[in-house]
Amino acid sequence: MRKTQNGMTLVGWVIILAILGVFALAAMRLIPIYSQKLEVYSLLDSLQQEFDGKKASVQTLKKSIQVKMQVKDISIIGHRDYEVTAVANGHQVRAHYEHKAPFLFDVGLFVTVDKTIEIRR
Repeated sequence: MRKTQNGMTLVGWVIILAILGVFALAAMRLIPIYSQKLEVYSLLDSLQQEFDGKKASVQTLKKSIQVKMQVKDISIIGHRDYEVTAVANGHQVRAHYEHKAPFLFDVGLFVTVDKTIEIRR
């Protein structure tokens, strides 16, 4: 009788490990970007909770954004990348930026963040 071979070959394991390595590298590049994104979202939410229903000026909101960015150590986006505009019933604060991270050779990862909150008077 002939014995049949069971299991995977070394080449099969190398291919699977290479694929897993590519996904692991992508995760290592994206985790810091997404953690900063969550910090930006948290900053906007706390800004809305702090000033909603109060008569805050544009300068007060900008100063608060700058202070909160220093406290949360947000470095991907600058305080000038936030747009604070007056609208009919309050202010609108928008954080919009794009972040590029290198991946492999000439291939990169691209993350776009765009969140707008409205602070009522």
